[in-house]
This record gives sequence, C-alpha cells and structure tokens, in this order.
Amino acid sequence: MISICRSAGLVEEGRDTISRDLGDGAILLFHLTSEGRLAAASAVGRLGRIAREVRLAEMLIVKRARARSVGGWLSADVKLKSLLAA
Repeated sequence: MISICRSAGLVEEGRDTISRDLGDGAILLFHLTSEGRLAAASAVGRLGRIAREVRLAEMLIVKRARARSVGGWLSADVKLKSLLAA
C-alpha cells in the first residue's frame, strides 16, 4: 500500500492539533488556531481514502469553521459535510 500525504491551509497558523482516524490506516489532522478556528488540515493514507476528506476540510477552512465541540471533529461517525452545514 502506498501512503500519500496531502494538506490544505496554513499549518503554521495552527496551535493545537486534533486527529481523526479514517480507518484503513488513514488519518486526518485538524490544525486549529488558539481561538479554535480551523487553519489547516493534513492527511496521510491512500489517496482514494483521504482526497474527499481533505477537500471537505478545505471548505471548512474557507468557511472559517470553529471547533465548538471537539467530539464532532474527532469522530469518523460524524460526517465532515454535516460540519459544513453547522
């Protein structure tokens, strides 16, 4: 299996990092500012597994999403698309 690393946003603006296990050995990292705003996202895993998640994270960055409840960001059961609607 070949792993790919992909990122979006400005990682250096992130002060805290939250990780989300995507399964199949893939992981998505959310890089948050001190105010809890999503500054960047990074992912490692098979491209087919991480590409959609990074694209949705890009949309959350553009929306200037904030992590009000860390649980929603951590749980793979909570779809990132639902966080866009919040």
